[in-house]
Amino acid sequence: MSKSSVLENKCDVDGIILSSFGSDEILRLEREYHHDTPLLFLNRYSLREDFAYLAVNYTDFSRRIVSRLLKNGVRRIAVVGCGESEDLGYAEYTRTQGWKRAYEDETGSYPKELMFSKNVALNMSEYTEFLRNDRPEVVYVLTGGELPVAWAGLVQAGLTPGKDVDVVCFDDVEEFGLRFHPVSFVRMPLVLMASKAVDYFAHRDKMKVPKEFVEPQLIVEDCRYLL
Repeated sequence: MSKSSVLENKCDVDGIILSSFGSDEILRLEREYHHDTPLLFLNRYSLREDFAYLAVNYTDFSRRIVSRLLKNGVRRIAVVGCGESEDLGYAEYTRTQGWKRAYEDETGSYPKELMFSKNVALNMSEYTEFLRNDRPEVVYVLTGGELPVAWAGLVQAGLTPGKDVDVVCFDDVEEFGLRFHPVSFVRMPLVLMASKAVDYFAHRDKMKVPKEFVEPQLIVEDCRYLL
């Protein structure tokens, strides 16, 4: 089912599970969706009372990761693939907000010079210069899709992951089939959320509309600042 067809709702189904929706698309559904078929957002959330959601709270979990790094002595956490506008991507934006809030909680402000918001693959030379000049202790990559090029840039900049710099990725690198080591990463509870979603639609007459943030798992690999 396409995103646009959700509003038309011409399918004879018991419920619709939605994922990969941006904030503007969610707001539109909140305003314009008036059908009886229930909606459930997977890894997104909605404030509309009759919309269900099962999601990871990206902003809060990102804040907790960065806070842990800061409290364990890191001062220079470069964030890669960040977004300062929701137009650039829901995941990138919300995870960037967590990075910012952790710094603001710890120091009162966040270091803009440690934000690399450009596409790394298209701006590799600028990215490697960013790494050489700013010398981060940790590179915090916000999506699994950005990890391979972010890693390649570290190598080009002459930095050895796990020795010169630690790498943390807010995404399930196992799901992407990525084999980089050492990389600490977030294992997303996708199977659990999908199972809960199906269970809700199967027993909807006996259940309240779920509005639940599901806890992911931080997998630590040789990062001394996360131990």
